Parts: sequence; structure tokens; C-alpha cells
Amino acid sequence: MEAALDAHRRTGAPPGVSRRTRVWRGLRRAYLRVTRVLPSLDPRILFGRQHPILRRAAMTAAATLTVIFIAGGLLWWRLLSGPIALDLATPWLTSAVEQNFGNRYRVEVGGTVLERDAQGRTALRLRDIVLRDTTGASVAVASKADIGISGASLLMGSPRVESFRLVDANMTVRIDPDGQINVILGGQKPFTTIAPTPDAPPLALAAPAGAPARSGVAAAARGAAAPAKPGDFSLKAMAERGLAANFTDLVQWVDKLGVFGLDSEKGGFDGNALTDIGIANGSLQIDDRRDGHEWKLTEITLNLSRPKSGGAVLAVLSDNKERPWALSAALTPGPQGNRRFQFEARKVLLDDLLALRMAEMRLRSDTLISASIDSDIKPDGTPQTISGSVLAQGGTIGDPAEPESLIPITSAEFGLDWDIARRTLRVPFKVTAGAARYTLRSEFAAPAQPGGSWAFAIGGGWVVLDPLTPDDDPLVLKRVVVRGNIDPTQQRITLEHGDLGTKELGGSQIDGVTVAASGRLDYAGEPRFALGLAGTPMSAAVMKRLWPSFLAPKVRDWVVEHVVGGTVDRLDIAVNAPVVALHPGGPPLPEDALSIEMAGTGVVIKAVDGLPPIRDADLNVRVNGRAAKVTLGKGSIDVSPGRRLTMSSGVFDVPNIRMKMPPAKVNFRMDGPVPAAAEFLALDRLRDFSGAPFDPAAVRGTLTAQVQLGLPLRPDLPPGSTDYDITVDLANFSAEKMVFGQKAEAQALRVTANNQSYEIKGDVRVAGAPGYVEYKKLKGEPDAEVRLQATLDESARQKLGIDLGTMLTGALPMRLTGRVGQDEREGRYNVEADLTATKIDNLLPGWVKLPGKQARLAFTMSRNNGAMRFDDLLIDGQGVLAKGSLELDSNGELQAVNLPVFATSDGDKATVKVDRGADGALRVVVRGDVFDGRNFIKTAMAGPSDPKAKGRYPDLDVDIKLGVIAGHYGETIRGLDWRMSRRGGRVRTFSLNAKIGRDTPLIGEMRTRVANGRPVLYFETNDAGALFRFVDVYPRMVGGKMWLGMDPPAQDAAPQEGIINVSSFAIRGEGALDRVVAGQQNGMPQQNDNIEFGQARADFTRVPGRMIIKDGVLKGPVLGATVEGNIDYARDQVNVRGTLVPLYGLNNMFGQIPLVGLILGGGSNEGIFGITYEVTGPTANPRPMVNPISAIAPGILRKFLEFREMPDRDRAFAEPSMR
Repeated sequence: MEAALDAHRRTGAPPGVSRRTRVWRGLRRAYLRVTRVLPSLDPRILFGRQHPILRRAAMTAAATLTVIFIAGGLLWWRLLSGPIALDLATPWLTSAVEQNFGNRYRVEVGGTVLERDAQGRTALRLRDIVLRDTTGASVAVASKADIGISGASLLMGSPRVESFRLVDANMTVRIDPDGQINVILGGQKPFTTIAPTPDAPPLALAAPAGAPARSGVAAAARGAAAPAKPGDFSLKAMAERGLAANFTDLVQWVDKLGVFGLDSEKGGFDGNALTDIGIANGSLQIDDRRDGHEWKLTEITLNLSRPKSGGAVLAVLSDNKERPWALSAALTPGPQGNRRFQFEARKVLLDDLLALRMAEMRLRSDTLISASIDSDIKPDGTPQTISGSVLAQGGTIGDPAEPESLIPITSAEFGLDWDIARRTLRVPFKVTAGAARYTLRSEFAAPAQPGGSWAFAIGGGWVVLDPLTPDDDPLVLKRVVVRGNIDPTQQRITLEHGDLGTKELGGSQIDGVTVAASGRLDYAGEPRFALGLAGTPMSAAVMKRLWPSFLAPKVRDWVVEHVVGGTVDRLDIAVNAPVVALHPGGPPLPEDALSIEMAGTGVVIKAVDGLPPIRDADLNVRVNGRAAKVTLGKGSIDVSPGRRLTMSSGVFDVPNIRMKMPPAKVNFRMDGPVPAAAEFLALDRLRDFSGAPFDPAAVRGTLTAQVQLGLPLRPDLPPGSTDYDITVDLANFSAEKMVFGQKAEAQALRVTANNQSYEIKGDVRVAGAPGYVEYKKLKGEPDAEVRLQATLDESARQKLGIDLGTMLTGALPMRLTGRVGQDEREGRYNVEADLTATKIDNLLPGWVKLPGKQARLAFTMSRNNGAMRFDDLLIDGQGVLAKGSLELDSNGELQAVNLPVFATSDGDKATVKVDRGADGALRVVVRGDVFDGRNFIKTAMAGPSDPKAKGRYPDLDVDIKLGVIAGHYGETIRGLDWRMSRRGGRVRTFSLNAKIGRDTPLIGEMRTRVANGRPVLYFETNDAGALFRFVDVYPRMVGGKMWLGMDPPAQDAAPQEGIINVSSFAIRGEGALDRVVAGQQNGMPQQNDNIEFGQARADFTRVPGRMIIKDGVLKGPVLGATVEGNIDYARDQVNVRGTLVPLYGLNNMFGQIPLVGLILGGGSNEGIFGITYEVTGPTANPRPMVNPISAIAPGILRKFLEFREMPDRDRAFAEPSMR
């Protein structure tokens, strides 16, 4: 049957084998035999001169074939231009058609053409054909008709038509209310009529030749049990008649088509050559007047063929390229007088079949159906066997008015096998819906007596249930055993035994799943459903698939959505309730109508959308018709890879599951690392009410938390709908940037949080310093309250941005209270610090304090967008007092200082004011009556000793006026007026005026060197001794006119080169010099205590923390000397060396002679006799050393006897290169 349909689609030929086909096959076999023989023959033997007859025959055949091919080509080329009229053949062909139909019909033809059909084949067609019956009424009308002439009849001179098809015809099959079928082909009357035979035997039709007459036994048997009319294929009628009667009626209908009301069953439909009639590219309309339903198909081909052996084949095919389909039915003779019935369907839209025969049901489907039915029928018309299969592909089936009830179908295969003797219908089936597959066998045993129970059994296969999520694997049930019965009298369906499992029947149940089920459905009166399920240990995924969707749907949906993994060790489900209560939106279940108990281990629970699931949980679930309670023994939350929280003692309680959005209470304990908890609180779902207090990447430690939650069960949990109360104990805790952007650490810390606030308390270390912190933030408040006590060392102060270098060293206890904003750059704090244990070196200009000397610091600090203001500033200690305010910008740069009280020693009276001008320069104004400048002098002389001081020279304008400045050795500077301007790290202007000693002027100013035009700071006074004592350089100089020039300090801390020149001075009380002078006077006493010098000169280089002296020389009538070395202010060390030259005036005379002076005197500033010396040690008490042997050595040899500076390998500096 399939081959016949395929052959028709390829060639347009009808099913069955025609005479023309048999002739063609014979010629093809002869050709193949010749081609097998010819290669063994020698062409010279066949076509040589010794065989002239064969030679002429071959030439004639070749010429004939050439003519045929040329004629065929010309015909094909001509048909491309259009049809070829063959009207001369019209009478001849009309007569041939009429002979086929005999005296029943008269044929009228408008013309004959030869043309190409839709498939490009050459076709002989009649135009404007009309068939009329004996009364002259038309029974068939078509614009065209394809005909096929029998070749044998042409050779015999009596042409007969073997195929006749109407082209583009409209066919209507009308079914009258009495079941009569009328086939209408556009004429005034039906082309043929198939009348129902209600009382006749079902197959009492003409049988094939030699077949015995059919009896009416089957009809009698059927008549007693089937009151419905035969031929009525409505759903209700088929149900009344039964399976065997329905099949018999279908066969009877096809059998009538075989006779078709024509001459006989023998040969063709006309008893001779006509074996194929039908419609090509037409339309088919079925008008069922029994229920008023109509069904129309377009672009179809309908063929009714008559095999030579007898019987009939009906085929209906669709020529629609987008959705082709085919239907066929055949009734053919079989062995021993039996008959064979075959039915085939390919890709027929199920919706068309439902609309055609099940209009009383509200079912629709876009599924494509293919079917095959095969049956052997006895001569008496009784079906001996009926077997078949049905295949459905794609689409859905259901009531379109209820989209949720639509059942998707990927494919479905059903087998049919009716055993009449056993009265059993076997239906093996295989259904695929997405990833789900059902491969089972079912049997329905008819009752022995009418009205009895039907027993059913399903099993013998396996089921694959599709995963609920893409991450799940399909579930394979290898064992499905279901037995029960249907009792139509009691109106009850009973499930006596149900056994589902993942292991095959009889196999080991280790690691397998078994679910036992039993129940019943009573549909007498109000339907009531009872079911019990009990399962062996199974995975949560298996449990969710096996849980029927209609049982406790809300609970099931919650389980399906939230329980995403694990093992269910025990599952018991029991329900006994009216069916209406199980429907969505039905009345609430009674409390005792439902009982679900489930226990699981290793369960994975997705408690709230947007939060990580709880894993490895020990879970117990209890549900009844009213409430649900879930207890969690232990579980864990993987917040992210490597970050896990452990949950225990959990209870999830829903008191009333009947409500639409029932409230729930949650209690649990949580343990784990702090980074995991911080990341958990920072999730979007919790951020709104947790505030995300910590950065997960910046915290360390462990926690233990007690959590209480109250929330409604709804998928779209709105912000603020959850009540929470959390207590967290932290251990070994640390958090980066927690306090003022610095790290906080704690051995133990407690955090409490609820809907109103969260609070942190405990001992902490801030920036590495020990302390205690209290931090509290109220809901809705932008700022949090903070209390902090800590002891800050240098490292902690540096991290907190209070890096004062050497100005402040040592531990600094402090206390801070205030409010901090969400941005750490905001807040206001009260700060108190105890400076007693610290060492202070010019924290305020001139303030030096050793550890242990009492002092304190207090201020109020305000932070606004990163800028800081220190109000109520107070520095109070022994000998120091400063009050005022200070401002820093967001970069930590000084903006303003106002100290109306400024004293670094007892008795100081001064004020300091600093502000920043429009050009960005700081303006420093100092006013005062008395100021102790001894500490300040030391700092100024040494310069910046901190290498980090490089680059710290801001633009500055200085204006200092002080009445008296106290210096060393009782010296003072009076009436100081100092002004300086610095831009870009270089001094632009400088002026200094004061009095020193006995009102000797001291001036300083900016000058320019004549040689190179570089700026130089120039100082001058006529009392160098007083200045040296004031600045604690050398206390034993008396008088002296001094000038000094040096490079101004620069931004890059480059070395400052300078020259100092002093004339007309004396040194008094220097024991070492006195002994030298006394030695050269042979022990005679001096005229006075002064050693007079006419001039002293030296070059020096000033670098941070150090002054280097070179080419220094002192000249006097009694004594001279050379000087070189350095003074290390950072280390408070002196290292100076040189040569003492007694009787300098006479001794130096030889040193002035070239070459001789070098050899005998050692140089222009030395003499023939000299003593090398060295002064080393602390600046307050240096130790002098002389080398007496050097006094008798000539000058050139004395160089080898000088004190050399030993390399200091521990030195923390390097000699700068002179630029």
C-alpha cells in the first residue's frame, strides 16, 4: 500500500499495475538480456560483409531511433510553446470513452489537446467534458480530463480507455441523514450513490471470483448487540455498536466502492480495460447532513483503482507542498477465499479528523497522524484478525478554551491488536512529549457478562519523565505495573495495585526507587478521589516528578520550586477528598483530608529567590490540609566558591496554607566565616535592610548568629515586608577600612541587627592599635554613632593620616566620640589624646618634649566631603599652651590655622595665624612680645633631617614680628622683623632686621651673585660672637665682623653652598689653643686671655641634617689654623680636623713661596712647623686630639700625618655631589 502511494506521487500513475506498465517491463527485460549478450560477440562477425542482412538491419534500426529521438525532441520543444490541438482525434476518443462506460453514460467532449501537465509530463487531455446519464442529466462536469489508451486495444483496432481522471474538478461527498453516500462531480445528479444496508449482512457484497457466498451469521450476531445503524460513524454510534461492528461497517463501505455500481467486478470498472478513475488537482467537500458538519479539502488527488485480481483501492492525496498528506483504503482477495482489508494514513492533521467525526467533543489538535490497519476477513464476513498502528507527530491536543489543559505531543505510537477469541484489546504504546517518553503495553479485558467490570493492566515497559529544570536528568522508570478494574455499574474505577520503580521487575532494589500506590475514583454522585502513595528512599528530583500535580498543588509547587536536590528517605502521601476540592480554586481541604510526611538528608533548599540555596540539609516536612512545618537539622549555604555558611536548628512554620499569601516564621542558627556572611548580607535580596555593612573582600573572622525572620510567602517579596532580629558573635574578626578607612581587628565582637538598627561592640585594634569600639546605626538615620578608645603608635597614626614624622613619636592614647556618615568622608567627632608618653620635636615651632612630660591634646573634628576642620583645639602641657582651630582640605593640605594663644615655653606670648590666599599660597603671620627660640634655632640650623621632607615646600608668605627671642648662652634677638616669600619651592624675597648683643644690627636679605647671577641669602652683623652664641655654634668668640652668603633652600632639597667670613675677632677661654700659644712662648704668660685673629674664612655645604666645612682657615699674629670636616645635626656629632700653625706670621712666610712652600710649609695657609688636630664627639662636649709628631715634619710629609676621616660604613647618608 505504501509503495502504491509513493509510486502515485512520483509518476501520477494509479496504484496497481497497468497493461502498459507490464509491456514496458517486458521490453526492459529483453534489453537487459541483449546488453549482457552483446559484449561477448565480435562486432566484425555481426556487421561484417559476410552478414549483409544484419548490417542493413542495424543501419535501419539506427536510422529509426534517430528519427524517433528527433521527433520526440521536436515535440518537446513544441509543447514548451503551448498545447497542441488534436481535434481530429476527438470523435475517436469520445467513442472510446463511451465504450468504457457502456450504455450508462453519454460523453460530450469539447476538444482534444496534447500538453504538459503540472509535473512537466506530456498528457493527452479532453477539454470541456460532460458525462450525462440516460435521462440526459449531467452527472460529471470538468474543464479537463486526462485519459490513457490501452496499447493492446490500439493494436487490435478497438481503442479502450484504461485511465480516466477529471482535472480541476470539484467533488462533493454528501451523507444523507439515513446514511446514504452521494458522490457529486459538479453535475445535476450524483455520479454514484452508495446506499446503506441496515438489515443486510455487513459484507454481503459481490466477492472475488471463486469466493463462497457470505452468510449472515455475523450480521445476526451484530444485530443483537448493536442497535445503532450501520454506516453511522459518529462517536456516539460507534460507542454503541462496539469494536467489531465498527470495523465491519468500514469494510462494507470500501467494498461498495469496488463495485461502484458499474458492470462487474471482473477486469476493470467497465469489465475490461478501465482500471483507474479519479480527480486530479481538485477539491473535496464532505457534507455530513446528519449533524450539519462540513469539511473541505483543496489541492487533492483522488483515485479509485481496480487491481486485475479484483477488489478496490481508494487513495486520497493532498498536492499542497506545505502540508502534504495521504489516505488510502484497499480491499483485495486473499488465500482460501478470505479477503484482506488495508487502511493507510500519512500525516493527516488530527484536527481534521476530530472536526469530521468528533464534532460533539471540544477537542482540537494540530498533531499529524499516520495510521495503518490490516485485517484478514473470513468468507462469511467475520474478521479473523485486526492489527494496526497509529503514529502522531508534534503539536498539542486538548480544549483550546483551557490552555493549561493542552497536552504537548512530540510523537505518539499506538499499536492495536484485537483478539476476538479472548475478547481482549492489546494496545502497546510509545508516547514522547519533550524529554518525556512512555513505552508501555496495556490490555483491556471485556467482561464475560454484559454490565460486568472491565479489568485493565498497564506495564511491560518503561517511562522516562522529563526533568523539571534544564539542570536535572530525566527519570527512567523501568518498572511500571498497574492493575485495576472499571465498574460501570458502581461507577467506580479502582486502582488495586500500582508499582512504579527505577529497577526492572525481579531485579535488585539496591539504589533503586519504588513507589507503591492504591486508590479509587467514585463518580456516582459527587465524585470523590482517594489515593495513597508510599516510596522507598529516592532523590528529591525523583520525588518531585512522582508527586501527582493535583495533590496539594500549593505544597507541591512550593516543594518543586524550593527543594532542588537531595535524598528523600521517606515519603508518605494520603488524600481522601472530593474531586472538586482538588481542583485549582476549589474549596479548602479539610485538615484531615491530606497528610504528607517527608524526611530527607542532603537536601538542597532554595528558600528565597535571589539567595543561595541551603545544601546538605537534614529536612523533615509535615503537611496537612491546614498547615505546613519544615524543620532543618543542619545545612550549609555556599555564598560563593570558597565561602560557606552552616545553618542548624532551623524551623520554617506556615500556620495557615489556605491563605493566598500565608505568613511564615523562620528561626535558625548560622555559623561560618565572616566574609561569607558579609557577602550574603550584600546580596540584592538583603541589601535594602542589611545595609551591607562590610565589604566581603575586606573582612576576616568567624561568626555565630541567631536569626529570626517573619515574612509572607509570595514570589515577589517586596522590600520592607520581612521582620528580622539577628544577633551575631564574631571571633578573630578584622575588617579593612572599617574605621576612618583603616583596618579594625577584634578577638571577640558582637553585632546585633533588627528592623530598627544594627550595633557593633567590642575590643578592637584600629590600624593596628588596641582599642574599644561601639558603632550603632538607626534605620532611616544617615549617620551612625561611634565611640572609640585606642592607643595609636607611629604606624597607626600614619595609616590614619596623622603622619607627623619625627615631630611626634611614641604611643598616643586617645578617645573619640561622634557621628559618622555612610560615606567615611563625613562625620563629626570629639577627640581627646594624652601626649605624656610621646616625644615631641617641634610639633609646634620651638616645642620639644621628652617622653614622660605631661601634655594633652583635645579638639572637635568635623569631616565634610573629605575636608577636616579641627575646632576647640587645645594643646596643654608643662611649658606649652596652644589654643585655636585648624582646617585641612580633602587632600590633607593645610588651609587655615588660628592660634590666638601660642606658647612653647613658660613666659611666651605670641599668636599665630595662617590662611591660604587667592593664589594658593599660605600666609603665615606671627606676632608676639616674647618667644623662646632655642629649640627652633636648633631645628633651623640643622634643616630638615627627614629625607621625606623633600618636596614639602608649599608656596608661602611669612610675616614674623617678635619683641624678644631668647637664644642660647643668654643671648637674645630683639625687635625681629622677618619677611619671606616662597614660590614653587624657591625663595623669591627675603628680609630680616633685628638687634643682637649690645644692640648690634643683624640684617639679612636676598642678593644676586655677580659671577653667575644666582640668588644668594646674605647675612651681616658686627658681633659675630654674640650671633654664634645665640645659635649655639661656638660660645668662646668675642666680637667680629661677619658676613655670610649661601644658596637659598630649594624644593628638591639640593645642597646649599655658602661662604662665611669673619674678621677682627678673638677667642677667649679655649684651653687647647691657650696651651698651644703658651708652648710657643716657652711658658711665659700671655698679656691677656684673648687670642686675636685677623680673619677667618670657610666654605660650607648645607645638606638635610648636616653641614660640611672645607677650606677653612683662621689667621692671627700668634696662631693660625686650617679647618675641614662636618657637623651632623641628625646624630648630634662633630667631626672637624685641620692644622694648628704657631707664630703664623713668620711660619707662613715660607708657605707663600711656590713649590718650596708646598714642600716645607705644606701649603699657602700653613707653615714650616704645624700641629695636626681633630675634634670629634657630641656637639655639646666634643673631644680634641693633636698629633705632636706632625710639628717637626716638613709640610709635604705632614700631609701623611694628618688625622683622616675614617669611613663611616653605618652612615645613613651619602655625600651630595656639588652642582
